[in-house]
Amino acid sequence: MDIEQAERDAVPNFDEEVQDVDDIPEAPGKNRIEKFRAIVRERSIMCIEGQPVDLFSASNVVALYDALSKPESRHMLMSFLDIRKVVDITFKTLKRSQEKKS
Repeated sequence: MDIEQAERDAVPNFDEEVQDVDDIPEAPGKNRIEKFRAIVRERSIMCIEGQPVDLFSASNVVALYDALSKPESRHMLMSFLDIRKVVDITFKTLKRSQEKKS
């Protein structure tokens, strides 16, 4: 069995067309963290300010946000202009945290 066939067998709907960003619903909530929490609660991909956010990214952002003890740190994380920047900073911070533990 070749790799492509293995991927098709392992991933349901592998050959289906990727969902268009316009078809992804906007996450409900008043502010960004509520929207990230909605994605985690619904276990789905949703858009925040027009940017698609998957469950893995949203759950990591929520975990980091909850781990921050200072309100000003939480505000700073959520105040980046671009949602992609929020997710990027989250992953970099979590990676550094894991490296320190090793």
